[in-house]
Amino acid sequence: MTCSVASWSHAATAPVQAPVVPGERLSDWLLRNAGPNADTTALLWTVQAERAPQTRLKQAIIDGLKSTKLLSLPEAERAQLLAWVQAMPVTGRVNVSVADARWLQGNPNQDPVLQEGHSVTLYQRPGTVTVWSGAAQPCVAEHVSGALIQDYLQACLGVGGAAAPDWTWIAQADGSTQRYGVAPWNRTLQ
Repeated sequence: MTCSVASWSHAATAPVQAPVVPGERLSDWLLRNAGPNADTTALLWTVQAERAPQTRLKQAIIDGLKSTKLLSLPEAERAQLLAWVQAMPVTGRVNVSVADARWLQGNPNQDPVLQEGHSVTLYQRPGTVTVWSGAAQPCVAEHVSGALIQDYLQACLGVGGAAAPDWTWIAQADGSTQRYGVAPWNRTLQ
C-alpha cells in the first residue's frame, strides 16, 4: 500500500502576486515582495511559453493511463486517478533551484531574468498538511512541528501498525518529492 503526504496546503492563505518588471531578476522581485511569513519553497514562477510542452506531457500521461494496465490499481481507482490528472491545470510553472533572494544574487547564473508573459506568486507559510491515499478524499491536518509521516497517517486515516502503508511519497510545495518507507521492515529516517 502506498500513500501520499503533501507537506503544504495553501488554500486558506492569500498569495502575493505583484507585477513582474520585464528585465528584472527574480531575486529583485523577491526582495521587493517577500514578507517575513512568505513561503519561498512554494514560489510559483510561471512562463507562458512553458504551457505548450507541459500540455503535451499531460496528454501523454493521460494517454498512458487510458491505454495500459501499468498501474496495479483497481479500475475504479485508476479511473479516479485519470479524472484527477485530467482536472489538473497546466500552469507553465518553472522550478527554481533555490528561491532565496540573497542566494540567487550570489549565484547569478541561477537567478532568472523575468520577462513579459512571466508571473510570480508567493504564498504565506501554511499551517496544514494534506494526506491523500488511494481512492480516499484528501484529509487536511494541522501541521505539528516534529511530527512524523506515521503521525499524519494515524490522524487522517486511522491507520497504524500492520494496517499502515509500506511506502509514502512526500510532495513539497516546490514540486519536489521524496519516497519514504514507513513500515517496520523498511522505515527510513525522516
